[in-house]
Amino acid sequence: MDGDGADDTVTVYVDDEIWWVNITLAYGYGSSARIQDEYPFMPEALMVVDLGPPERVALARINSGASTMFVGFFAFLDCRAVHTTIDDEDGSRWWTRIAVFGSASHVDGVTCHPGGITTTSARPVDWGPEGSIPWEYYTHEYEYLPNLGHFRLIASSTTALVWPDDQDIIYSAGQFNCGDHHGPG
Repeated sequence: MDGDGADDTVTVYVDDEIWWVNITLAYGYGSSARIQDEYPFMPEALMVVDLGPPERVALARINSGASTMFVGFFAFLDCRAVHTTIDDEDGSRWWTRIAVFGSASHVDGVTCHPGGITTTSARPVDWGPEGSIPWEYYTHEYEYLPNLGHFRLIASSTTALVWPDDQDIIYSAGQFNCGDHHGPG
């Protein structure tokens, strides 16, 4: 997590009904950040993601539903673990809680890349003529600001699609593309 290449450890634990993500550096120093979710369900440490040297963030499942999981990003800033924040389209700042996967009524995903993340989602907007359903596909680009532990919205777009003609594009919104487990470090 501190970029030295050593095997750091990321774990999730509960203490007095409060869920935490703990980041322990290879040399033994550790810090925990509270999972900022009103009702965490089945939290689990997932992986450490490299957003471009030396920026690394831990990714944890912080909540789950029947067909969707919610992931949060955690960083190590100023010798302490923190739950990162993210911009909303209206400029509000929230704790990272990103939906991944979906069902017949929504499809959501996240892709990690050098310098930030891209979130995607698709939603049916109406029931169209027999055999077709109009959907909207949303894309949001975020730049990671490592000194703040914050994902800043830099671009967004909306595309109109129709199911079943565009079903491959619609279902692609539900991708979880943050790489394989890199191993902490």
